[in-house]
Amino acid sequence: MTDTPVLTKICTKCPEKGPQPLSAFGADKSVKSGFKAECKACFNKRGKAKALQQKVSVEKKVCSQCGAEKKAAEFNKWSRSPDGLQSECRDCHNGRSQPIYPRDLSIIQKTCTQCGATKLAIEFYDNPYNKTGTKSECKNCTDERNAQWFSDNPETPSHERYNYLYSQQELLPWAERTREVATAAAKFAPTNPAVRRTAITDSNADAQANSRDDAVAPARSTYVVANNHYLGKAAVNALELISILRGGKVEVPEPLRKHYPELDAIAARPAESPTLF
Repeated sequence: MTDTPVLTKICTKCPEKGPQPLSAFGADKSVKSGFKAECKACFNKRGKAKALQQKVSVEKKVCSQCGAEKKAAEFNKWSRSPDGLQSECRDCHNGRSQPIYPRDLSIIQKTCTQCGATKLAIEFYDNPYNKTGTKSECKNCTDERNAQWFSDNPETPSHERYNYLYSQQELLPWAERTREVATAAAKFAPTNPAVRRTAITDSNADAQANSRDDAVAPARSTYVVANNHYLGKAAVNALELISILRGGKVEVPEPLRKHYPELDAIAARPAESPTLF
């Protein structure tokens, strides 16, 4: 006997309306149900309210991506922001769709970091953040992991979504990106004090909260969050990433080391010898 599919949903913003058909909700692939928590009517109403809020007039603005101060004309319009402009400049916005590293056509074959099989380069998806321009795991492994992540199968444990251990090769692009962010933050901080450039004239609380994007706050630290937490794998990858960034060995907790012998290569101290008592 199969379970009857759920064809209705209650909006989190207007629960008094009771169950509504799924067609009344927008799609959202990031959640298990596949639909947004609020109905389309509430979502559109909230968006229109932001669009009608009084805008803060600015002549110049600091791009949230490159950190450069540019004229307002160099930003695309966005009705939902306090100043009516996007947070990133037009150059950065247009450049986001361009690959940082194009696919290296000189690479004919590649070994998958997950299954260990050597396959043709065409069996790997593009990855503009990897210097080779391709992912380190093959298409089959990527597809299996994605199917597991977005699976609605009730028999699949939820923790399996996070059951993934990144290889050293996969961590290298993340380390490089972390260095870029940290360097940009350090360079950006001294010349941009955390002050608001324009006073907020709208008394609406939501407008004031959304206007925080206009405050340029210097970043003194860069944080990287590991979320593949199943059986301590997040901690393993975090330690490996720290080792890459520091260019040396790190302190490794002994219980974690026993379960993941690969940590011996980056451990600052030798493994504890077992005792009789």
